[in-house]
This record gives sequence, structure tokens and C-alpha cells, in this order.
Amino acid sequence: MSEFDYSLLIFSATTAPSPLVVKISSSVIVRLPQQVTKLEASVEPSNRPVTYKWTYKNDGPVTPIIENINTSDLLISNLRPGNYSFRLDVTDNIGNQQTKTILLIAIGEPIEARVVNHREIVFWPSNDVILDGTPSIIEQQTHIYWTLISTDNKQDADKINILTPNSLKTRITNLRFGQYKFLLTLVTNDKQYKSNVEVLVIVYSQNGQPPKVSIHLETNNVNILNNLIILNATTTTADYGIAKWQWIKSPLSPAIGYFINNSNLSPIAYITNLIEGQYIFILQVYDDRQQMSEMNITVNVHGIPDEEDLIEIIFLSKPYLYQQTLDNLLAQIRVFLIDLLPNIDIIMVGMLKEDVLLIKGKDVKTNLIISPKLIVNHLQNKIKSLRSASNMNILSIDTYLCLSNCSNHGKCDQKTKSCICNKYYMENWFKSIVYREKNCDFIIHYFVLIASISSISTIIFCWLCLCCCLRWRRRCNLLKRRKRIRYQLLQENDDSDDQSSKSSKEKSKNKFHSTKKNKTKLSNIVISESDNDQSDENGEQTLYDKPLLTAKSQTNSPKIKSRGLKVAVQDSNGSPMLGNNRQSPMTSEHSIA
Repeated sequence: MSEFDYSLLIFSATTAPSPLVVKISSSVIVRLPQQVTKLEASVEPSNRPVTYKWTYKNDGPVTPIIENINTSDLLISNLRPGNYSFRLDVTDNIGNQQTKTILLIAIGEPIEARVVNHREIVFWPSNDVILDGTPSIIEQQTHIYWTLISTDNKQDADKINILTPNSLKTRITNLRFGQYKFLLTLVTNDKQYKSNVEVLVIVYSQNGQPPKVSIHLETNNVNILNNLIILNATTTTADYGIAKWQWIKSPLSPAIGYFINNSNLSPIAYITNLIEGQYIFILQVYDDRQQMSEMNITVNVHGIPDEEDLIEIIFLSKPYLYQQTLDNLLAQIRVFLIDLLPNIDIIMVGMLKEDVLLIKGKDVKTNLIISPKLIVNHLQNKIKSLRSASNMNILSIDTYLCLSNCSNHGKCDQKTKSCICNKYYMENWFKSIVYREKNCDFIIHYFVLIASISSISTIIFCWLCLCCCLRWRRRCNLLKRRKRIRYQLLQENDDSDDQSSKSSKEKSKNKFHSTKKNKTKLSNIVISESDNDQSDENGEQTLYDKPLLTAKSQTNSPKIKSRGLKVAVQDSNGSPMLGNNRQSPMTSEHSIA
């Protein structure tokens, strides 16, 4: 044994358990009457075994009845209006405990009388009926009473037997023809709360007739602006009473249009959101014996009256459009028209949609309607000023109907307000844009012909202009070339064949050398200088193309002297005089002669 003893302790590594969490609302509001109220709780982790315990703190106006106090869901009944506190203790298997307090707030009345049927039907010879009030909500020790409150026959009330008047379900016997009203009354034990409900009992004979239906139209002159139909069938009679009303719109009627506030199940029906057309409505009436009678009624919904006199103003709709805003708009329109029509009065006809206003102009003195086209043409030029003055974003101002006759060659579309032209006709765009008048003036084949001729004429004109420009440019270039003087030696006839084989370059060299050596030598030359002389294909002109000059006239010509040129001189017979005192054979012959 050593001097020091050591001991080794080994612990198992385990994770600490997660804390216990209880989830439940801190307060709950309950609206009475209710048979049972439930409070629910849950814990996390949900897989951990736990125990529940509910406890009432006895702080309410009455002591409620509680059930399932050892479960997660507590059931509470027999409540009165007031506040109730409950405590929940939750403990898991390892000893963790959580406590929660819940406040229950109850409002309303604790009892309510209810029946299975508010209307009971009896057919003679049967003379009894069962009245069932078991759906009622009651407390313990609630007092129950069934009583007869009225009858429409002369039968004595004492002869009518209520077998069990103090229970929720009872039986009535010894009834006769007519109607009876019975009352179910519930009273709490402390007489603090009371509730009752009526039951109508009707006893019919066996020879009754089906209902006799009668319908009356309450609204006259129904149109798109006066968009409401009221049908009244309250004068309908039935021997067995009326159990059900059913209004139906015929399949032949326009699809748009609906009943409001479920009036299709009542004797008075209200129909709105209508369009122009013919509506057919069918009323079906069922009596208490399930006999049915029906009746049809036809209602014509007209368009807007005097629609050819109306002006349509379309603006950007606002979330709230006040009457003051519309009145201000009408006043501003009158201000913009008073310079044209001093006696005008603007009348608001109605709102076709939430962003479409219909108005018309009327002369106060003559009481006549002013042409809407005149007003529209005047306002369209001032729409920007009207938009800023009225503080409304006006999109367009136009006549409600398209008043154009489309040049008697088409018809006007009332929705788009544009002309739909007949075959072979089309719109005159210039007239439509400048004068804002819809038309069908143009005949298509004439228009195509005129357009083709105009196009061809334009092309020809452009081509002529181009040709003139090119010709003018060519002439300018020609004039520039003529300003440069050219010289060319004309050889004798016997040497022409030999010289023709030489190239143009060699000719130019020989001409240059011969001209330089024989400056004083007379020769035939070609001059290309004058603007008015006729030219050959190369733009050159010879002196032979001019009238022949004699030796005296040629040498004495001031024009030649001014140019400093030596020209070939011709004799009086037109023969050229060659240099070195040589003459042509023709010249010699003339001289010999």
C-alpha cells in the first residue's frame, strides 16, 4: 500500500433536460349565451409526459361548472357575465413544474330561447302540433313557459290544450282553422335574465287554392341613367300562406343586371346595373302546402334620353368624387363658353360611369338646347385651361353620339366615334386632322390613281432636275477645257497616210518640235478657244469651219494679233497657203489661170 491512495470517479455524460414550456392565452373573451366554453393548453416538448391540474379561483359572479380538470382542455358551463380566473399547474416526470393563470371574460346574456321552426303548418283534419324548443340555451333551474298569445279565429283560448307548458318540447291540441301564436319564455332562477321566442301555427283546410301572384312595377321610364328596377309583389294572396318567394331573370334577358341585398328572395325585388334592352323577370311563389304559382313581367330599359344633345366628358377618376367638385367643373365650363354663348346654362344629366360625365347646354332665354358640336369644338381648344381651372384631369371632351354623316358614304361607330366607310371609300385625313370632322370623302381607286400619278410626276421631276444638274456640270467642265488653247498641225495630203500610223503621242512631239524650230513659219493650226464656236466630238474646232480669210484680212486681224498666234492664211480662192512659199496644186493652177 502506497503512501498516497487515489480514487477515480467516472460520470456518464448526459445532456441536461430542456425546460418545460406551457402555452396558453393569458385572457379569453367569451360571448354568451354558450352551452360550453373550452380552455386549451399545450406544453413543449410535446413528447414529455406531464400532468395537468385546473383550479377555479372563485372570483366570478357565479360558480361555473367545470369538467376535465386533469386534462389539457377544461370545459366550463353555467357562466354569467363577468370575469373568471383559472389556475393551471403542469408537472412533468422529472419534477419540473409550470403555473399559468388565465382570465376568462364573459359578456352577453346567459340564456336564449330558440325553437326548431318558427312556423308550423297543420292541415285539417289534423288538429294538433308539436312545438320544439330544445335548441334553447339555459342554466340549471331555468323556468320554462309556453303560452298562447293570439289567434285569428273566434275559438276560446281555454279550449286549446298545451300538454306540457313547462318543458322545452310540448304538444298543442284541439286546434281549428286559422293562425295561432305561441310564446316560449325562459327565466333564470334569480329572475335576473329573461328570453322568449314566438312560434306561428297555421291550420289550413283541404280545399285551398294555389297562390294568386300579382306584380307591380314601381319604377317608370327606366333607362341607363335611372338604373334601378323595383318590382312589388306584396299583393299576392295564398290560401295556404306564402312559404317562399323566388325571383328569376329569364335566360332571354341581357346577362348584365343583378338583384341587390338578396331581394330575389323577398316580395319586393330590386335590380340594378342594367343595360339597354328588354328584361323578363319570373316570380315563383310557394305556399305552405308546396303549391307553386308563377308570373312573368317584362321591363324595357331604354337608352339615355335626348342623347343626341349630350356632351361626354371623360376624366381621370378619383377615389372620392364630391358634388362640390362637379359643381365647380360645370361653373368653369360655363365661364369658358360665356364669351361665345352669353345665355348658356350647363346642365348635368348624370354619370354614365365613375369617370364619364354627361352634360348638355341650354339657352336660358329661348329655352332651347344648344348644339353639342358647337360647344365641343369650342371647349376642345381650351381643354388645357379647363383642366387647370377645374382641378380635374380631363382626358377628352366630345359629343356623346357620333353626329357625323360620314359624307353619306358610311356610318359612324358610336363607341369609337369614327366613320366606317362603305366599300371603295376612305377617310380624308387632312379634313379629319385639321377640321376634326369625320368623313368618307375619298374614293379609293381615284385616290390610288392620283397618288400614283403624283408619285410618277415626282419621280420625273426629280429625274429632270438631276439631268439639268448633270448637263450644267458638263457644260462647266467644257468651258474650263475651252479656256486651254490647243494647237494641232495639219499635214499635207500626200503625207496624211504616213502620219495616220503614228501614235498621238508622237504627233504631239513632232508638233512641239516643229513649232519650236519654225516660229516664223506659217502653218494650218486648230484653235479651241471661243465659247460660241461649234465643236466637234473632242471639243476642238478648225479654222476651216469658219469663213475663209484672205491673206490681208488674216494678217491684219486685230484679234489674231492680240493673241499672238500664227495662222494658216488662205488665198482669195480659199486654198491654204503653205509655209516656205509652197502652194498647193490647186493654188498654182489658179495662179496660172
